[in-house]
Amino acid sequence: MRLPTKTTLLFTLFLMTVSICFSQSKKQQELEQRRNELRNEIKQINDLLFKDKNKKKSQTTLIEDLNYRVSVRKNLILVTNQQANLLTREINDNQNKITELRDELATLKENYAKMIVTSYKSQSD
Repeated sequence: MRLPTKTTLLFTLFLMTVSICFSQSKKQQELEQRRNELRNEIKQINDLLFKDKNKKKSQTTLIEDLNYRVSVRKNLILVTNQQANLLTREINDNQNKITELRDELATLKENYAKMIVTSYKSQSD
């Protein structure tokens, strides 16, 4: 039975990591797009509020506009927190992968050393 080479194992792990990163980066892109949409909406609300400032508005309308502005900002904060949580999860996943890869590398080195010793002994005999 032939053991997989170190290169083959590392390449397989690399492919798995890339596929996971693409799925997470898609989520990150969706969150970033939503964040930009909310920022544009806030900008539009601000423009309308300040443009219409010269016009007389009822206090009720003004309060409704301000409440809507606050709700959009809350959504922006929510999306930003989701992005931060996603990045934290990615960092933790990457740290776990690094630990696993280091352990696997240590095992591979150990096995390689054993194979060299075995090969040397068989040549000596």
